[in-house]
Amino acid sequence: MPRPRIRIEDRQRAVKACIPCKSSKKRCDSKTPCSPCVRRSSEQACVYTEGRQKKRRTSYTASQLDEDTTVSQHSETINFLAQHDSFSSDNPHRHVQDQINNGPGNSAPRSRLLLNSKGEKVYVGNAAALAFLQFLRQILSKHMGPSHFTENRLGNVMLEAQIPGEGLPDFEEDVEQKRVLVDNFFLASSGILDLYTRSEVYELFTDMDNMNESKGLLYLVFAIGGQCRVSSPLSLNYSQRYFTHGQRIAFEGMLEDPSIRLIHSFLLMAFYLLGACRRNAAFMYLGIAARAAHALGLHDADQYSSLTRSEKSLRLRTWKSLRILDVMTSSILARPSASLSTRPDTAIAKINSDDRTMLKTATNANFEICSIIEEVLQYISQQSTLDSESTQGLLQKLSTWSATNLSPEMRICSVGTSIGSSEHEKVLGNIHTACLYYFTVMLLTRPFLIRYLMSRLSTKSNSGMNIGSNSEPANLSDLAQVSIDVAVYMAQTCQNAMSAGLIIDNMCILKAWVFAAGLVLGFTLFANIEVSSEVENAFTGVRDVLKKLSHQSPQAEHYHDVLSSFSEAIIKRRKQIAQERRRATSQYVDRILVLDVQNDQQQQQTSPISADADFSRIDADSIENWWNSEFPFAPENADVLTADWDAFALQISENFAFDNEAASRGLFEGM
Repeated sequence: MPRPRIRIEDRQRAVKACIPCKSSKKRCDSKTPCSPCVRRSSEQACVYTEGRQKKRRTSYTASQLDEDTTVSQHSETINFLAQHDSFSSDNPHRHVQDQINNGPGNSAPRSRLLLNSKGEKVYVGNAAALAFLQFLRQILSKHMGPSHFTENRLGNVMLEAQIPGEGLPDFEEDVEQKRVLVDNFFLASSGILDLYTRSEVYELFTDMDNMNESKGLLYLVFAIGGQCRVSSPLSLNYSQRYFTHGQRIAFEGMLEDPSIRLIHSFLLMAFYLLGACRRNAAFMYLGIAARAAHALGLHDADQYSSLTRSEKSLRLRTWKSLRILDVMTSSILARPSASLSTRPDTAIAKINSDDRTMLKTATNANFEICSIIEEVLQYISQQSTLDSESTQGLLQKLSTWSATNLSPEMRICSVGTSIGSSEHEKVLGNIHTACLYYFTVMLLTRPFLIRYLMSRLSTKSNSGMNIGSNSEPANLSDLAQVSIDVAVYMAQTCQNAMSAGLIIDNMCILKAWVFAAGLVLGFTLFANIEVSSEVENAFTGVRDVLKKLSHQSPQAEHYHDVLSSFSEAIIKRRKQIAQERRRATSQYVDRILVLDVQNDQQQQQTSPISADADFSRIDADSIENWWNSEFPFAPENADVLTADWDAFALQISENFAFDNEAASRGLFEGM
């Protein structure tokens, strides 16, 4: 029987949606400005496209999807979820639950198959944050029951936002506005892409009407700059329009023959798509760029000897940019990189005879660490047991890289109240380098943290169970502490940078690194180890950074929501522990009086009748104070990142627990 027709005034779904809500797949109320844009403090960007709206078929499941999550899905994806039991919320990854039930020694994140926006299964490796997130959901569900963090029926869907290709407003910006876009591009890509200099880009866009070949590249540069700009209310719309034009030009006959311009086009498109929450498309574009680079011989050091200095510089900068972005993306998704070199990257690096200016130092350092990152990812994917000796060997390689490639200016950046674009670009490049190092160390040592915390959780769940220390790897607690340290360092670095006004509105790689650090910090807090206040503050700082980035990034908004629900689960867990302890002592003491003092401005309330009821009124800050006072074992001399706010000094690098004897005073001392 057909559904009765609903009058327009009785409809719950809006007739039209603004462009920001369409892009982030938010429910729009068709107001001007709409409620989602008001909540994001982007009222000026709330604009509607003219023209007839296309009809689309919806279902109850699809409407729930729009309401509960920002993930963009088609109806066939939802049907696929319902038909396949292994991807339904009623049976989420039984193999992970089996690992948890088999004991703490066998518990570890596993590689996963997620669903993209078309319903296809896509792969993420065991080192990816998405695999670790699913593992944590299973752990929390086992130890504290269901919560908003654990009950995610779309946990097997990979977040992908749609990029509207039509219906965007036309644009025309003057030269000065385009210069702002170019400056933002260099800020966003500092330390990652080294394709052009500012002067090269300025020379190109002053004569755009008389050129055809490079116009697509400029459009892509403008698109990336528009992702990071808030000066114009329609910057995001302009960015999408620029990307659509640049993408169209890139695909017009450019896939027939490999060229440097083709590599640049697909590198820029991949960088933009990472910021637009289209990671799978970016990963494929990087594969095309890598195959073209191999076809041109950019990976072979022997082919540079017969080139002129300018051609050698162009090819070397292109290969470095490709390697850095490809390895960064592969490490986040835990997938094999496409630009794997047949020669060590150091052989390529020695060809660079140009002076290494301060602006290029971060790019060179990131390029040098790529081979170590690939070695770390291969080690993690192949290891079946924890090997502290191999882990320490890789940590030593990272320590050698740090001592060789990081100048003193990269380790300590003093930032004043006003900063120029060149200095800003240099600091952001240093932040990318530091966070890449922290992220690599965290991936390498996170399995030791999981083993240590799982043993503690299992001990608390089975009080009579005695976990044999003989089966534990050597230096387990020390390497677990390293994972916590680098997560704290990354959080403090990004939080200090945000306080100094250095973080721009869309940082496509940084948001994934920060989210991974937030999961490590949250798991540390949940496991009830004797943590110091810096871990609590770092976990809060991670959420603050993601909240700032969420104004322009649906992916950062999703990350922030996940960590916020994780924080709520941690508070719930602490309440449960406090109630259990009170019940254990209730046989010795009774609470015989409860005073409920009423305020003149408060309404009459009922006094609590039990200790548990009184505890439920404690806020989060009180719980945090209680938690810190219960465990007096917080480190007094932890080696942490510090900032001198009188000079806005941003500390980029620190000594870590592996190569610092002072690490014996870490959080695990005496346990």
